[in-house]
Amino acid sequence: MKVRDLMTWEVRACHADSDLGTAAMIMWDQDCGIVPIVDRGNRLIGVVTDRDVSIATATKNRAPSAIKVREILGKSPRTCRPEDEIRLAMETMAEARVRRLPVVDKGGELCGILSINDLILHTRTDGSRGAPGISPTDVLHVLQAISRHRAESALAAAT
Repeated sequence: MKVRDLMTWEVRACHADSDLGTAAMIMWDQDCGIVPIVDRGNRLIGVVTDRDVSIATATKNRAPSAIKVREILGKSPRTCRPEDEIRLAMETMAEARVRRLPVVDKGGELCGILSINDLILHTRTDGSRGAPGISPTDVLHVLQAISRHRAESALAAAT
């Protein structure tokens, strides 16, 4: 099974010069918790999450409309490609401890998003439904890795 078989293809993005209010409205309108940040050529340069908006607003003590995305944009996000095997994407999610992976083409252009929700909704639960090769146990392992607190992750890496 490939990422393209489960990913969400239609996503809205914004630019680094957009404000956090715009990013938050995209999340509201699209019922999601992430907005990809792209350059003028639609190449992925970062992501903003609902958590990023909340923390930036609280720590900067400014309205979301007064904070530019570029002010909080972190390092380049982990990604996958539409042609990647779904298991590879799941490993990336677990390793990076992220619930969502932007999907990009070979040129780095945004194609969509693969989320933990996509995996859950396509999990095989009774042997006849769900995506071939994705068991509830597989998804649970990804969720456990994502959910680990930083201190637990550091301890696990040290042992």
